[in-house]
Amino acid sequence: MIPFLSELHLSLSRTVPIQYHWIQPLTASLMESITNNHKRFPVSFDGLVFYVNDDTSRSFLGLHVQEGHQELCSIVDDIDRIFEKFKLPKFYTERSFHVSLYWALGNILPSINQELEAKLKLLWKECLLENDFTEELTVNVSSISCKCGNKQFTFNLT
Repeated sequence: MIPFLSELHLSLSRTVPIQYHWIQPLTASLMESITNNHKRFPVSFDGLVFYVNDDTSRSFLGLHVQEGHQELCSIVDDIDRIFEKFKLPKFYTERSFHVSLYWALGNILPSINQELEAKLKLLWKECLLENDFTEELTVNVSSISCKCGNKQFTFNLT
């Protein structure tokens, strides 16, 4: 397996400030909803995509989700409903699920040309082949994690 993949994550909510006294009711609501409403599912990635965050302070190179998009949308819908009760912002309307591999300061998208993009995609393809993967990388999702400050909560899928 490619070693760094175990440390990567796929975001299902925006990063939001949580008041300390909200942690228990928020995580309890998330656990109930996620463990009762969602089953394990595979996620596969179909290629590299470039992203820029909302305030254009960082750019990201990520693996775009192909299979599993519908399941991820269903989980996000549940998270959004819970966040709404706490007056927290919902996830993005246009959902492009991905795992970020690399980041850079600022908006670097204007400086990325077709040649550079092609080289990066070739390097990624070589990395997959060297690690005995086909061109499609699939991960089985069996749990969802929630990080609040220095605490991490894990919700297992059935």
